[in-house]
Amino acid sequence: MKDTTVVSVGLFAAWVVHDIEELLTMRTTSRRVLQRSPRWVPLPPELERSGISQAQVNLTVALMAPVVAAASWRGAVTECRSPFFRGAVLGFGFHGLAHLAGSFVAQGYTTGLLTTPTVVLPFWRKAHTLLRRKNLLNDAPILTTTIALCGLPLLGGVHVIAWRILGDRVLGEK
Repeated sequence: MKDTTVVSVGLFAAWVVHDIEELLTMRTTSRRVLQRSPRWVPLPPELERSGISQAQVNLTVALMAPVVAAASWRGAVTECRSPFFRGAVLGFGFHGLAHLAGSFVAQGYTTGLLTTPTVVLPFWRKAHTLLRRKNLLNDAPILTTTIALCGLPLLGGVHVIAWRILGDRVLGEK
């Protein structure tokens, strides 16, 4: 198997492992973190009290799966030349760093902390090394970075979509 295929499939595999941790821990972690959020953060009282429901966690992960799968597929068929794939890799690394920062700010475990240093960042390093070796890091860097930065509103967007789909089932789950 080509090294570009391994890294492309690796993006989806690393995401699956990381998101299993999120599926198992985000519900409880969100409750603790949101209860301690600053007063200036506009949260519905029930969300602040109860955190994100398991139904919303499940749906947001399901909504992200096709995006990550598509990025992995584009990486495989273009031998990692796709800016979409490279942006997804960069965004995934940023996502991991955000998990580390979140745990630092929360002064304790937050969802994703276990798989970030053991899966996300090692994958990111391996992918970055391959992209550098293939001389692909300087190919459309602005587009790649823009795609990576779109990950933040995308994550927020899937939570909003899940919220709209689930309605009252998002809140009030104990």
